[in-house]
Amino acid sequence: MMAFGKANMSAPAGAPFVVRPAFHGDLDVRVSAAGTVEPVRIVEVSTELSGTIKDILVDYNDTVKAGQVLATLDDDVPTRQLARARATHALAEARLREAQINRLLAASEKDRKQRLAERQVASERDLETAVGAFRKAAALVEVQEAEARIAAAEVALATSNLEKTRIVAPIDGVVLRRNVERGQVIAASFQSPVLFRVAADIRKMQVKVDVDEADALAVKPGQHAMFKGESMRDRNVPVVVEKIYLGPEVVQGVVTYKAILGFNNDELQLKPGMTTSTDITIAERRNVLLVPNAALRFAPSPHAISEDRMPGPMAGAATLGVGQSDQPDGRRLYKLVGGVPTPVRVQIGASDSSYSEIIGGDVAVGDSIVIDQAPVQP
Repeated sequence: MMAFGKANMSAPAGAPFVVRPAFHGDLDVRVSAAGTVEPVRIVEVSTELSGTIKDILVDYNDTVKAGQVLATLDDDVPTRQLARARATHALAEARLREAQINRLLAASEKDRKQRLAERQVASERDLETAVGAFRKAAALVEVQEAEARIAAAEVALATSNLEKTRIVAPIDGVVLRRNVERGQVIAASFQSPVLFRVAADIRKMQVKVDVDEADALAVKPGQHAMFKGESMRDRNVPVVVEKIYLGPEVVQGVVTYKAILGFNNDELQLKPGMTTSTDITIAERRNVLLVPNAALRFAPSPHAISEDRMPGPMAGAATLGVGQSDQPDGRRLYKLVGGVPTPVRVQIGASDSSYSEIIGGDVAVGDSIVIDQAPVQP
């Protein structure tokens, strides 16, 4: 927003140049960017199982809670797999108990043969046979224990698969999209299909804008901005830059960076996906010396400052020269002194599309700054 002061004053009558006075004013430098409105968090709900959709319990715009069932798959096969896994586990447990009983019998026989061998009633060979049978029975117990653990894991897996036939909401939110119909066959073998898109509270939204690479370094978290959408009838919404992504996005050779701006959508005036135009304020200057940008582009033609129109040598002409490029230590503009455009080297601060801040140089408030050469009257 500009405070123009006396910026619209024209040159004195008969002057061959168009001038504007330098003045004190306010300068807000903004970066424009296009973007879209999105929820702060969106979760795509899928399934790890393949199967047929048995029932759908929610639809577009429905409010859901975390853990609420959204849809179910046909559970006939998973139910039978669980029953089989439980039977296999029961069989493994029975074999484990049998192996444990055999180990007890083998241990008892080993002890008996050892006592007989100590009394030299049993041979050493009988004792070795009894010890070997005990060790074999003990090893068989370990095998059956492992089999029982495998069977228990199969039961847990089958139980998990049966539970996964119930597709539940991962978060509290609103169903934005439903991509499935009752009776539809889901094939999740190679890629998990997206069945629902659930957005978190849409009263807390964000605008994602594409910032051009030329402006990306100037955009920083904490900066204020205003945006408006096509459906808002020119009503602006204040927002704040929350972050700007370091990773670039390249589309057809154009490099942009995503900036995130959060806002409250309490009135639900905006919906996800709406397009916006955003102005981010990257610099604010108050009561500073301003000149039109046209003054920094102006260069008088040689005949306009010829000797017959100059009362004396033009100050600074030998240093800067007419049409000479800007010096490394500043920019050049012309102010009208005694009806003659005099070059002045200045230091430029912030600048928008119309005005630039002067932070150094021989320019004062009220100086007539040349912005153009007046057309010659016939």
